Amino acid sequence: MSEHVDVKDLPDLIQTALKAVEYGRKSIEVRTSTSVILSNAGSGNGTQAFTVLVNFTTGQYEVIRGSWGGVNMFDRANPVDNDTNSYPLPPDGAAITGVRGGGHPVWAQLHIPAAMRARVITAGPPPELPKVEMDALYCHSAIKGGSYRREELRRRKVPASVIDGLVERGLLKRNKAGATTITTAGLNARGSYRG
Repeated sequence: MSEHVDVKDLPDLIQTALKAVEYGRKSIEVRTSTSVILSNAGSGNGTQAFTVLVNFTTGQYEVIRGSWGGVNMFDRANPVDNDTNSYPLPPDGAAITGVRGGGHPVWAQLHIPAAMRARVITAGPPPELPKVEMDALYCHSAIKGGSYRREELRRRKVPASVIDGLVERGLLKRNKAGATTITTAGLNARGSYRG
């Protein structure tokens, strides 16, 4: 099970750990799971994988970084590049896995045990939405803005009134210039919907 959470709404310890790996996005995907794999297959040319282990009992965290470019024959002991075993998440812990570099913003996921869910995620379940609203959310989260998004919204027959309604309910937001983007609540309401 996963959902997106605004970073500012996470416990201070998680926010500090995210700053340590230079995570700068407004929200993060949170996965509720029983275990985590330290190795991250997402690293490669020009990127570096990382894992952050967080202990809520001690209030400490540890950042483990892989080699730039991924698996390094001279560093076979590095767990972030080489350890594909699954480790149980302790009930008072969490893990952050991600990748940095490659000319892209830092990407990460937060892994928490079910026992930590109420402490980390305070929002209730996302609302059930009609297909036309789900199509609008999909277009705003998965389709590049501008003419590409306008064309997909037109193809899916999403009227401007639906977009306005989603903005009013906080699932989309509109800036002063009129550009519309999806919010964290909108990402959670969309889930894995593709239409």
